[in-house]
Order: sequence, then structure tokens, then C-alpha cells
Amino acid sequence: MRAQANRHIAEALDPGIWSDWFAQLDRGFVFLLVLPFVVAVVGLWAAYRDEDDDRDGD
Repeated sequence: MRAQANRHIAEALDPGIWSDWFAQLDRGFVFLLVLPFVVAVVGLWAAYRDEDDDRDGD
């Protein structure tokens, strides 16, 4: 039982398996998968920049 669990963990952490999985994904799907993260990062950056500008203006 423990050997099987270790094998599953090793498979989950194997970069070769992950790269094969990513290679099989449709590019449009990857774009839609990544888009919310990009929007969030840009929003956080804009909020940080706006906050920083407010401090400099005082």
C-alpha cells in the first residue's frame, strides 16, 4: 500500500509527465486558463502603482 502511494506521489511530481500533459493541451484552452491570472497580476500591479502614486503626491 505504501509503495503504491509513493509511486503516485512520484508520478505527480514528475516533470516529464507534466510536460507531456501540457503539450497535449489546446493552445486556446491554455490561453483561457492563464488569462485570469494575468488579469489578477495586472490588477494588483495597477493597485500598487496607484497606491504608490498617492503616497508620492502628498
